[in-house]
Amino acid sequence: MSAHSLIVRRSLGKGNFVVTSNCHADVPVGTEFRGLSSERKRYENQVLILEATGPNVNISLTIVAVEFWRKPWTCVPYGHHAGVQFEGDIAVLEAYLAERPEPWGVFLNSENSVGRQILGAAE
Repeated sequence: MSAHSLIVRRSLGKGNFVVTSNCHADVPVGTEFRGLSSERKRYENQVLILEATGPNVNISLTIVAVEFWRKPWTCVPYGHHAGVQFEGDIAVLEAYLAERPEPWGVFLNSENSVGRQILGAAE
């Protein structure tokens, strides 16, 4: 199985969230996410810097439903926004989102490894 990643845009309440696929594949219903992380974008000398705003958290969330263009869907389509309903550690995700306002990005990852290589980031 390949790793899946979602950007969590906002909570709609009752376990429903707006997300965007953050990997080069559709993210199917039934996908379990185990890692939660965040980062903030900034520019320094015309170079994009992505700063981890952590902490990285172990979580257990499973997609149980997807809505795309107001219709039930079998996945979060690659590169698109969709509404999803999760089962699992919803309170943990809600609290994490509340502590990280825009323009911070909040990411769910299907592997426990929540770190990712950031291209263009200062070393």
